[in-house]
Amino acid sequence: MYQLLIHEESQRIMTYSTNPKVPGGVIPNVMSEANLNKNADTDTVSCYVKCNEFMLDSNIFTTDIGDIVIDSSENNNLHFSVSNVFESVFVYGQKVPDTHVLVDLPEEFNDAPETARITREQNGTYTFTLDNEAVKARNRYLLADMLTERNKQLSASDWTQVPDSPITDEQKQLWQTYRQALRDFPNTYTGDHNDWQASFPTKP
Repeated sequence: MYQLLIHEESQRIMTYSTNPKVPGGVIPNVMSEANLNKNADTDTVSCYVKCNEFMLDSNIFTTDIGDIVIDSSENNNLHFSVSNVFESVFVYGQKVPDTHVLVDLPEEFNDAPETARITREQNGTYTFTLDNEAVKARNRYLLADMLTERNKQLSASDWTQVPDSPITDEQKQLWQTYRQALRDFPNTYTGDHNDWQASFPTKP
């Protein structure tokens, strides 16, 4: 399953895999043990951890010892301090800033999250519907080998449509139908992307 982090103003979207271990309202953009620089002479421990896609809108992160405030960030490394009583600190991720919302993607889009059309309703909630154009684009990507073969067969049958082609008008019409089926196939095929050969149009 996936979660979408949506910037409420720009509607920019970032996608994350859902992790049941992550507390609610937390972006899973760390999910790592922090490095602790222990010093027996101090009451606090300096720590750092790498963060992917750090959101500047918030400097609060959730860990297995509670929420912490980041002191500074540099080269995707976040620096913070904790009490020296802790032997380890696991950082889940950043608290969702007020400028964003974290939304669960419906299960029906698990296999192809890019095919979801996302709409923000007037009450601030989000609805998801199937984006048919995105489905076609995904099919083209998955069926790249099929497209190569389709284009090859179109080129190989160009001769059937030239004025001096040595075939009858009836045969030419059959080839026209076949060639149109080749053109339509990427948008009409709905099977598995590994099984397209069984449904590929056959020559007259």
